[in-house]
Amino acid sequence: MWVKISIQRCGFVFLFIQAICFAQSGVSTAVIKGNLKLTGKGDSFTVFAYKYGMEEISRKYVVAVNDGNFKVTVNEVQGPLYIRIKLPENYSSPVQKYLIEPGDLVQISEANNKLKYSGIGTFKFKCRDSLNKIYKGNYSRKWKDSSFLSIMPSRPVYQYLDSIGMLQLNYLLQCKNKLSPDVFNLFKIDILSEIELNKDICLLYSNFRKDSTTNSLIKTSLADYRNKIWQELLKITKEESKATGYSAVLYQCIISRYKIDSVVFIGKTFNLSQFVDYSVKNYYGLLLEKLITNGIYLRKNQDGAALASIIAKTTDYIKKDDFKSFIAKINSNNTAGSKAYNFLLSDVNGKMHQLSDYRNKVVVMDFWFTGCANCIVLNSKLKKIEALFASDSNLVFISISKDRNKEQWVKSVKDGKYTTDNRVNLYSNGLGDSYPMFSYYSISGYPTILTIDQNGRLCENALDPRLDEGKSLIAVIEKHLKDADTAQNTNIR
Repeated sequence: MWVKISIQRCGFVFLFIQAICFAQSGVSTAVIKGNLKLTGKGDSFTVFAYKYGMEEISRKYVVAVNDGNFKVTVNEVQGPLYIRIKLPENYSSPVQKYLIEPGDLVQISEANNKLKYSGIGTFKFKCRDSLNKIYKGNYSRKWKDSSFLSIMPSRPVYQYLDSIGMLQLNYLLQCKNKLSPDVFNLFKIDILSEIELNKDICLLYSNFRKDSTTNSLIKTSLADYRNKIWQELLKITKEESKATGYSAVLYQCIISRYKIDSVVFIGKTFNLSQFVDYSVKNYYGLLLEKLITNGIYLRKNQDGAALASIIAKTTDYIKKDDFKSFIAKINSNNTAGSKAYNFLLSDVNGKMHQLSDYRNKVVVMDFWFTGCANCIVLNSKLKKIEALFASDSNLVFISISKDRNKEQWVKSVKDGKYTTDNRVNLYSNGLGDSYPMFSYYSISGYPTILTIDQNGRLCENALDPRLDEGKSLIAVIEKHLKDADTAQNTNIR
């Protein structure tokens, strides 16, 4: 018995010394390995590494499993790095992101259809799971059958969300001595940001915009309370600048708060140029670069011809090559005149279609997925536009779904809520938004509409038809149909 315990202690000492050696040698990798009974022969799973805490700038590691065994080395771990493990489609994957640090040696195993973590650095995993359990347990106890889409924002609701955050912070304090200072501060900022973000989601998706009476009551009720908590979070973020920059939630929280205070509360539309000015005035460093990059990413299909000029004025503030290349890709692939992606996708009958089949025609592409309520609303607007141009053979409407389940997709197409029989309805070959075209256009939300001219190049972005009954899109279509007719007449002569 004594020998067994001694061997175990030696093992722990060896791992501890190995971790110190990694840290002292400036290692910038972390290893994740183990054995998963969940997986079958020939299976693989994916580890997503989110640089700077941003999903938009991620690296994907496809991990092959051999008789249940696997190993992956995550590179460029310069500091705390968020990862997410996505198992094969048949298995349940953890929804939360975990943190790894340079030199971590994470061992993953499976028991009772659940993942277990051991090895150097995995206390961060257990801490994340516990924080998530605290949140879910208290949220479901209060609103068991509800979501933020149905909870009306009010002071009592916000106070309860704050109380959940305090429970999480109290637990985190107990873990402080087992976490590095960077990870402790990062968890703290993420907890506070998550609570504030959930308040904003509750507000943004309530009936706030639709009911002026409710609007006034909410603004009055929350005027002093919202800002007091928000200022406290901003104070903490300034004290912990490194954690601020790497947080996966804070930059999203700042953007949502800007939308509410500078757009929704005063009844204006979102202006990307003004948001960039606001960010430059109030933030700095890595956080500023993330805010600008994410703002451009979110608005790439809404700000039309102005996007290129807005991007040009941000060059003095974007220092990191990752952000520069990401923004350059958006500018290259999403601005008018850019070459459109020549997809190859099948329709309901299995016939293959590619964009080049529709050369010399104007193409309107609609991206959607089953369960997207806004996609249903957009479909009702597109139907009217289709009817308006029904007799014009130089215009084609193409519907592309990110659904992975083909049976579900076929059912949704035939149902008629998301698309019509007049469109060329295409399936993403079971790849969903992993199909290369989605990343080519950096599609971040649904529905998304792109218009392509007769030469296979992107047209200027039109305003979402849900906002103006399709007037902007109709104008773009008419302009390029006229250009197509002119080109054809010239060729005939």
